[in-house]
Amino acid sequence: MVFFAVSIVPVYAQNISMDDQEQKIRQEILACEAKIAEDSEMTAAEKTVNQRKCASEIRSLYVENPLTTKTLNENKIKIQNLQRCDDWFSSYKFLDEATFRLQKNNQMVSGCIELYNDPLWEYSNNDRQEVLSEKLHEIMLDIPIQTNLSDSFLNDGIVSDRVLNLEKRVAELENELRNKDMIIKEQMNVIVNLANTLKNVIYNGIQSLYQFA
Repeated sequence: MVFFAVSIVPVYAQNISMDDQEQKIRQEILACEAKIAEDSEMTAAEKTVNQRKCASEIRSLYVENPLTTKTLNENKIKIQNLQRCDDWFSSYKFLDEATFRLQKNNQMVSGCIELYNDPLWEYSNNDRQEVLSEKLHEIMLDIPIQTNLSDSFLNDGIVSDRVLNLEKRVAELENELRNKDMIIKEQMNVIVNLANTLKNVIYNGIQSLYQFA
């Protein structure tokens, strides 16, 4: 049983890899056929012939350049990175850039922002995911890796001004609290002095009564 389980694992892993490759091939074939179908300059017969060529040409390309497991994993990561940018886009539309960077605080944020501002972001064809994921990958290769993104945010002019304003406000509040403490202490001193005065008056008054008793 153990030998059977060990022998079946590589075959199972290979099947997963082949399934992913077949799915990739099918997507490209469908995209090729759709592109031909939209070509208004071709006749129906020409479209049929060229659509049949899509499968054979694309499959022959993969025979010459098969997708390895490493390539499949890299493509998966590229798609996941693009998905993150897609998920963040609604926040980007409603926040200013400095706040958006602070909120996400992620190495990916710079790449997403650059992609949002690229005309290619509006690309809407069937292969949008593949095209944009490759573009994002190119952008990320050109962005230097930052070990501490918070430092770069603080160096931003807008963020620096906000930090300085907050620090100034904190200092003002601390001064107000100190002043309130001083006022309270002074009020307590007045109350204590009044209490001592009343105590002395009452005590002296009682002493005076004893003299007449």
